[in-house]
Amino acid sequence: MKSNRFVYRSIKRSYMNITQLQLLIALVEKGNFTDAAVSIHITQPAASAALSKLEAELGVTLFHRGRNGVTPTAAGADMLSHAQEILNQMSIMHQKAQAAQSHKEDILRLGSLPLLSARLLVDIINEFQSIVQGVRVHVLEGTGEEVHDWIVSGIVDVGIITLVDKSTDSVRITQDELLVGIPSGHSLAAHTSVKMTDLSNESFVISKSMREIAEPVLLSQGYPRPKTHYVVRDNQTALTMVREGLGCTMLSKMLCDNNFDSVDTLPFDPPIIFDICLGVRSFKTASPMVKLFIEKAQDWSEIQGSAREKIF
Repeated sequence: MKSNRFVYRSIKRSYMNITQLQLLIALVEKGNFTDAAVSIHITQPAASAALSKLEAELGVTLFHRGRNGVTPTAAGADMLSHAQEILNQMSIMHQKAQAAQSHKEDILRLGSLPLLSARLLVDIINEFQSIVQGVRVHVLEGTGEEVHDWIVSGIVDVGIITLVDKSTDSVRITQDELLVGIPSGHSLAAHTSVKMTDLSNESFVISKSMREIAEPVLLSQGYPRPKTHYVVRDNQTALTMVREGLGCTMLSKMLCDNNFDSVDTLPFDPPIIFDICLGVRSFKTASPMVKLFIEKAQDWSEIQGSAREKIF
């Protein structure tokens, strides 16, 4: 009990707030106070004051200030992943609360990694809703492990997964390929592809969503985990840090446009290919609405050139 009271008092004295965490992330992404403040809808003086208060509370300098903007200190880069995790957990709390209210026949609940839902689901959902009138689609975003657990527990009706196991039924809807992103001017930039061994001494900056895809895929195919020094919120932040020479990154061929300023993308040799699947608790007990959604996803898959798997 004494230990618990100590923790409570320590937290109670903290004045850290959501805006400060959002600002920390925005400053890494934007590189200056003006753009960072605009992105989180506060004024530039308010942003400067918020950062100063956060640094005073933590007792460390989070950013180097200069004429050309701001860059994270070692402490700032380290705090970045913690800020992202806190905001992510808050988002999941809101999403789960919404999911608890949506157990109705006219709502289809989908689970997905943020990286996949942003690009992959849009066309499939649009096609599905054009056929089925009045059905609302709720997307719950989380880690790969969370999406799997949501499928098994019934929190979501369908989930997008990259690795399958016997606890769920799944159908492949497309395939993707891992790429490596390196700073322009890197010694490997002149290559047309890279072997995993070429990267054995490289440090990586990787987005949380991309890590959720890349690490299980690499391990399942017998490759080691990359030496990840920084885990950040999204690919844009990772690319910004790669551009600054803080490491390499992992990218998805399907989900990137291969047009990154000062960052080159290369395939692996041999190529690292992985499946993207729709998972459900059971095809046999799936509702007609879920089956129709899967059929529409398979229609989309065929248009993309993938072979259709017969499941119903």
